[in-house]
Amino acid sequence: MRKRPADKQHTITNKLTFDHTGTMDASNREFVVPAESNGKSLAELSLPEGALVMLIRRESEFLIPRGSTMLQTGDSMMVVGSDKVLEMTELQLATGGTERQA
Repeated sequence: MRKRPADKQHTITNKLTFDHTGTMDASNREFVVPAESNGKSLAELSLPEGALVMLIRRESEFLIPRGSTMLQTGDSMMVVGSDKVLEMTELQLATGGTERQA
């Protein structure tokens, strides 16, 4: 395995995208954490069932999300789910993540 230069080891400069293979009913979408959710844990957002947060980008860092991950205004979350779940996630974030969408 070829080793990358030290200054490039933890830097990803390309936007994360996934190709749709047709094998599952899911898409991915990037959501920006609104000010109303600043200081909340990921679990406190009560995102809709079926919403999977794959990755959180904070400035130039990428975080592996856990329920206890504390969110900051401007964080970007890569969320995977059905189109309906992603729409519900968008509504949930618009309300500050305080109520689970039915």
